Amino acid sequence: MHAKIMKCAICKSRDLATIKPYAAENSFFADSKVCLCGACGMQMISPFPSEDAWETYNKSYFVNAHGGLNSSKWIEAYNIGVAKTRLTAFIRYLDEQNVELSSVLEIGPGQGYLMREFKKRLPTLDYYVVESDSSVHGELKRYGAVIVDATDITTINPVDAVIATHVLEHTLDPISFLRHFTSSLRPGGAVFIETPCLDHEYKDLHEPHVLFFEKSTLGRCFEMCGLQHITLTYNGDVIPNLRRNGFIRKCLVKLEVKTGVPFHKLLGQYWANDQLFGLTYQQSLAIVETSPHIEQDMPARWVRAFGKSKNV
Repeated sequence: MHAKIMKCAICKSRDLATIKPYAAENSFFADSKVCLCGACGMQMISPFPSEDAWETYNKSYFVNAHGGLNSSKWIEAYNIGVAKTRLTAFIRYLDEQNVELSSVLEIGPGQGYLMREFKKRLPTLDYYVVESDSSVHGELKRYGAVIVDATDITTINPVDAVIATHVLEHTLDPISFLRHFTSSLRPGGAVFIETPCLDHEYKDLHEPHVLFFEKSTLGRCFEMCGLQHITLTYNGDVIPNLRRNGFIRKCLVKLEVKTGVPFHKLLGQYWANDQLFGLTYQQSLAIVETSPHIEQDMPARWVRAFGKSKNV
């Protein structure tokens, strides 16, 4: 199941030190550790799974990691709300860099929440997706996705943007992953990657993530892939306050839902501006706990990276 030789996923150094046990329920991760690369600061699982075992695990990711797809209205509102905040951030970067879109390739779109919001804004957008979990293919197609295999991206025309949110932390070789998919970009095309930020520091379970990024390590991945005009942000609560603040806001939301009293007026910047992000009231309520629209100077719940391929 495991690779025999353990090296850093980014710089390939073998200067690795154990930080803590890797917490998981699935026996697939038995005896794993979280380790730190002394050369570049990357944090990751040790030992790595073999490529074949990891591919098998990820083919049924939603069942293995979360017990299946969730279709509750509240989860739906949350996912749409988060997608809208991500899209707003990406469009801001595209505008700053004067990148126009007619086609997108998204890797690991899941049920396609980001794609749905993108297609609402740009109905004629050609939207290609690579999704290893076949259980969501039907839903993706209904929303206008063209599904391609990861090995077949050379069969599509160069795209204007490549997106992967909450995917890179599931890969065993992030540099090869990024180089492969950014090869589909046209010159001057844009890249948007989002991952959790060092989530082993605040989660009781680390499964199924094998890589733990922050700004310096995610930015290094972009640089090693030749991307330019790199912008990095931390989003959500800063890690030391994340669980406490999220719990307090979650309680306020429950009280507001139960009583109708507008407790959200007490939240200040943590209440997302519905006009800026195009959120419904329920979507604003649903994302209060994690507040993905908030940018921080210190490591927070998520780290986002934007970049561009070189112009010819």
